[in-house]
Amino acid sequence: MLSARLFSYERSLWSSGLRSIAGIDEAGRGALAGPVVAAIVCCDDVACIRRIARRKTASLLRDSKTLSPAQRVVARELILNTFEHHAVGLATSQEIDAFGIAAANRIAMERALAHVEPSPDFLLIDAFTIDSGVPQWGIIDGDAKSVLIAAASILAKVARDEMMETFCGQYEGFSFERHRGYGTASHLEELQRLGPCEIHRRSFEPVRSLANGVGP
Repeated sequence: MLSARLFSYERSLWSSGLRSIAGIDEAGRGALAGPVVAAIVCCDDVACIRRIARRKTASLLRDSKTLSPAQRVVARELILNTFEHHAVGLATSQEIDAFGIAAANRIAMERALAHVEPSPDFLLIDAFTIDSGVPQWGIIDGDAKSVLIAAASILAKVARDEMMETFCGQYEGFSFERHRGYGTASHLEELQRLGPCEIHRRSFEPVRSLANGVGP
């Protein structure tokens, strides 16, 4: 079951007369390699949330960080089969280096929003606000407080994980399918041994020092 508190933001907005509400979240903010990926999930009425709340798998609609990889895949299918409008956007590691991670987060979110037609009436965004004419709330820990933000966090996480898996065959020696570009012990060992590859974020340490030939 889905807790009613997880769609209190959405319910209050629908009660105010708004129709299409969207949740936006990102994945990959803290990684040392790869893009930051954002997703958007839109819903037009509370009846849709109530229908999904009765499903056995509804409990999977929560912060993606609390789910196993297998659970996220199941949750993604539930989201794709329930919500008509959803999209993904990204900012590359090169854009992260050029603009900074906060700006790159917003770029990825704005790109996800640009793929949704018609534009939603209101945005619920995890922690951020973006440059958009659409009214919005930036909600701290939004993926634990809003079902639409939680759904977006799942789509973003699964999409990014799949992207990182494709990088495995392109950059020999890096186990991106396991560490997804995050700063795990195995990834740091690979970095030290091989040096940064094309998708590493050179504005992040220790990538910056290794790219400049400075050891840890």
